[in-house]
Amino acid sequence: HTRIAYSAESSDYFGYQTLSNAYAFMDSSQTEASWTRLLTCETPDDLSKSFPTFTAPRSLYSKRYGPINKPDVIEKWFASECDAPHPDDNIVVIDPDNFLMKDMKKWTDQISRNNALGQGAYYAGSPKLQEMWKEVCEEGCDTEVDAVGVPYVIKASDLKKVAPLWRYYTVKVKELVETDPAFKERYETHLNVMWAAEMFGYNYACTHLS
Repeated sequence: HTRIAYSAESSDYFGYQTLSNAYAFMDSSQTEASWTRLLTCETPDDLSKSFPTFTAPRSLYSKRYGPINKPDVIEKWFASECDAPHPDDNIVVIDPDNFLMKDMKKWTDQISRNNALGQGAYYAGSPKLQEMWKEVCEEGCDTEVDAVGVPYVIKASDLKKVAPLWRYYTVKVKELVETDPAFKERYETHLNVMWAAEMFGYNYACTHLS
C-alpha cells in the first residue's frame, strides 16, 4: 500500500492547498494508495472531518523555524497508536503545494528497504552540500550525500528511522546558522541554508543511516 502524506498547519492558506492537493490525488488515479494530511495543531480543525488527517501538537521549535513541522509531525505519526504506517507501506512525502498528476506506482515499484528515491534538489551538484555534511555529520562522514527533495519515496520502515534524525540534523544546521556567522556565510549564498535546513536535515539523516 502507498500512503501519500504531507505536513501542514491549520490556516486559510493551507486550507486552499488541502482542497487542491486532495483533488489532485483523486484525479490522478493512484494505485492502491491513500492520502493523509499531517496536521500540526493542538486539536483537529474543521477540515479534519472532511479529509483524512493525523493531528499532532506543535513543537516549540517551530516558533523559530516553521519547516521543523515536517520531520516533527512525521516522527509523531509513526509513534501514534491509531494511524502509524505499516512497516511495508510505501510512503510518498510531498509538500502541500505539490499536486499529483500521474500514478506514483512507477516510482514506488522501484523502492525497497534501504533504497529510497527523491526528486533532484536545487542544490544538486554543489560541493557545498558535502562540505557542510563534513561539519555536521556524526555517522557516515565520508559517505556521499544524495541531494534530493520532495517527493521523497521511501519505505515506512526506513522513514521511521529517518524521521528522528531528520529532525535532529535540521535543528543542528539551523542553530549553526543562528549562532555561527562564519557557518552562515559559508553556506547561505550557495545553499540558502537559512530556509532549507529541513531539506538538508532529510539528506543528512539518510546519509547518517546509509
